[in-house]
Amino acid sequence: MSRARVAGIAAVALVTLMVTVLAAPTAARVPPGFVGVVADGPLLDSPKVNLGHELDLMKTAGVQSVRVTFPWSAAQPYPTFADAPPAAVPQFTDVQGVPTDFAATDRLVAATAERGLRLLPVVLYSPPWAALHPDKDASPPSDTLAYARYLAALATRYGAKG
Repeated sequence: MSRARVAGIAAVALVTLMVTVLAAPTAARVPPGFVGVVADGPLLDSPKVNLGHELDLMKTAGVQSVRVTFPWSAAQPYPTFADAPPAAVPQFTDVQGVPTDFAATDRLVAATAERGLRLLPVVLYSPPWAALHPDKDASPPSDTLAYARYLAALATRYGAKG
């Protein structure tokens, strides 16, 4: 048998083996909840993005957890109800006197829970009224008690299971 024929047979055998291995079902080799994505920016900020559809695609692809930013500044933009524009007041919930808008986080928590995805929230972005450096988006809080109250409100609202 010629070298070329042997090489050809070996190549066909290798391709057949690869196709067989790749097509065979395999058990998950990672711990539950290990496969995750970071989902921020346009996915959450754009009304043109269908969040449910995107989360369905993630779930189908094997994603088990979603890490996302909960922007404190968006949820509590005003320190008191007196500071909020009167037309905006109905959208807020009272969290120890601070007007709080849970709409964005409610939507995200509900959408991930419906799909059995673990949510890993990261609370960032102090509102200017509670920021050490009000002119900087990523300023740490100057009022750690206000930050703690917001975190407590999230924990109370969503609990350990979302």
